[in-house]
Amino acid sequence: MNHGKVRQESFTYIPKGVKHGVLNVFGGNLMAHKFLEDKVIPLDVEKTETVSDILTASSNTPFQSRSLARCVEIFIRMLKDSAGPTIFLGLAGAMIPAGMKKVISSMIRKRMVRVIVTTGANPYHDLVEAFCYHHYKVSPGMDDAELRKHRVDRIHDTYPSES
Repeated sequence: MNHGKVRQESFTYIPKGVKHGVLNVFGGNLMAHKFLEDKVIPLDVEKTETVSDILTASSNTPFQSRSLARCVEIFIRMLKDSAGPTIFLGLAGAMIPAGMKKVISSMIRKRMVRVIVTTGANPYHDLVEAFCYHHYKVSPGMDDAELRKHRVDRIHDTYPSES
């Protein structure tokens, strides 16, 4: 398999498909610099005092922390927009059993969201709680066969009471 060649006179490795003479001492393509402009800045919690500081600093980190920081930036812009944009809130999964009922209702009352799109689990569990049933914190390691014998449902580490 021919991946590239080594020039005997300079000991420079040139990968297959790379134009000659464009490698730096570490073997990287010198033309790549146009893609390598915005460096990752490690999150320094010693220099943060608030959650807002952490979210702002997260915009310089990779993966989901940067995505979360971007979401916060967009949400703040939307809240400050005098045109009053229509903000949709998408909910997937059982957010009511997860204890988010008051968070969601507060967002609605404060007009932080105008439209909710949800799976059926949320209205179902909201009705369960409206009829004075509850959700209970439990160990996620319970035996499902044992729970089934007693007609107890499980949502990871939460039991809804339905009887």
